[in-house]
Amino acid sequence: MLRLLTATIFLLAWCWSKTEAYNTTAMEVLTQKLLKDYDKNIIPSAEGKGIEVAITVTIINFDLNEKNHELSLDFWLKMVWNDPRMEWDVEENGGIEETHIDDTKLWRPDFTLYSTSDWKNAKLTGANTLTVVGHSGEIIYVPPLSVKVKCVMDVTLWPYDQHKCKIKFGSWVYDGNKMYLKSADPPILLEMEDVPREWKLGNHSFSINTKNYDCCTEPFMDVTIYLTLYRVAPTFCWTVIMPIAVLCLLTFVTFLLPPASGEKILVASLSLLANICFLDYATQTISHAPTHTPILIKLVCLQLVLLVLAVLLNAVVLNISRGPHTLALPSTLKLPLLRLSSVLGLAYYAHKVSRSDGADLEKSDRLELGEESKLCSVESRPRCNCDTEDNLWNWLLLGAVIDRLCLIIYLIIFVLSICIFSTVV
Repeated sequence: MLRLLTATIFLLAWCWSKTEAYNTTAMEVLTQKLLKDYDKNIIPSAEGKGIEVAITVTIINFDLNEKNHELSLDFWLKMVWNDPRMEWDVEENGGIEETHIDDTKLWRPDFTLYSTSDWKNAKLTGANTLTVVGHSGEIIYVPPLSVKVKCVMDVTLWPYDQHKCKIKFGSWVYDGNKMYLKSADPPILLEMEDVPREWKLGNHSFSINTKNYDCCTEPFMDVTIYLTLYRVAPTFCWTVIMPIAVLCLLTFVTFLLPPASGEKILVASLSLLANICFLDYATQTISHAPTHTPILIKLVCLQLVLLVLAVLLNAVVLNISRGPHTLALPSTLKLPLLRLSSVLGLAYYAHKVSRSDGADLEKSDRLELGEESKLCSVESRPRCNCDTEDNLWNWLLLGAVIDRLCLIIYLIIFVLSICIFSTVV
């Protein structure tokens, strides 16, 4: 019994190996027969008509280079067409329904990437992959490709910007009458890994276009794919938005300090340097966009101009507010200043100007007038480089009014700029 079982197993193994050898030999014979007298440089056609090539694009991965304005794209380009020279009878060839042939031995669509930034690798063939050839002559060719595409970035809404990149390719020599392009269903597939990335793929579209060139009367067809990419970077809220908000608030501080305080110029100067440092950081991050300027950069530049004006105005207000003054404040200005002070919230300064008592200055008053203020009596004023208290408070009121008016003007400009730039901020 054991001998019979062993003989049966041996017989089955021998028959299986013979079958495999027969199939392998039949495959070799079929391949040699198909490639005999086959010219891969001649486009296949049935009865002199052009061929149809169905196209499907499967996106695997992508990356956007902001400084070079370049999209790196990894995808599979599936092409399906029919070659009558590849037909065979299944029964006469050992029941073989399909075979695999090296792509370099067959005719392939000469697709070239038109929107490439690297013309050395613009050809979308030659990936050294096998093609699937069916007995009906249908050929399926799916080369894995990695290309670089020009994509001029619109950084207007940086750091919440989105960009529309175009991938355009087509035949380099065959017109639409010889090679007709059509999209498969679906034309675009996504096979990307679900991993955290800075850029996300939004809308995408696939279209086949026909165009006539001046050189030729025949129409040429191309495939155009649009990919909309948008940035996903939550850290930019803390590294970009928050610093800009703080820089804007620092400008408020320069107008809120007492008019005779020397720290006004110091705070404005430090804020000016901080804005310049932020502009340098933004330039290093997004480089120089050839067509667009980020709205946030415009906002920071506006703040930069306002800070320069603030430094100049603070110097003028500081000079007005601190003594000594060789001239008294004209009486024609005193009454309008008193009326404006009540509207601008400067009642403290108005009280000091209109008071009738001649009490000595308190410590807080001396700080308000500035440490370098020099006071003297009316009798000693001609003999020293000093100022009377009443006259100094009059000039201080003028400086405070100018300071408060500048604050209101700044607030108006700031609110208007926020409304204009609200799409980002």
